[in-house]
Amino acid sequence: MGNKKVDVKEFYRIAWREMASISGERTIMSSIIPKDLSCIHTIQVSFLKNNFTTCLNAGITSSTIVDFLFRFIGAGHIKLSFISFIPQITNDRINQLIVHRALRLNCLTSFYAELWEELSIGIQKDSFS
Repeated sequence: MGNKKVDVKEFYRIAWREMASISGERTIMSSIIPKDLSCIHTIQVSFLKNNFTTCLNAGITSSTIVDFLFRFIGAGHIKLSFISFIPQITNDRINQLIVHRALRLNCLTSFYAELWEELSIGIQKDSFS
């Protein structure tokens, strides 16, 4: 997007609670937030390069492995710089499966219809459920 000003509210984004719950059930709680939604400072929000990457990262940060990583680190606050250190998976098939699961977890209302239409191709072949 270069130097062009962009209103990030025009895109789906990943959001997570900044305060980590080290002793709670889940350390990091993330979700995809719909377009036109704003958050206060206790919710961290990241705009990624495209919807696939947004869903992929939402799926990865929802995993128990990443939850354990943040619990092990002992981070009390989860800032964007922490999210950027999460290892990325390079297998396209596994990434597609993660995106399908993230769609199932997040696309529950009509606010996500556009995202579902774009990324749910082949979801019927995914025998997850």
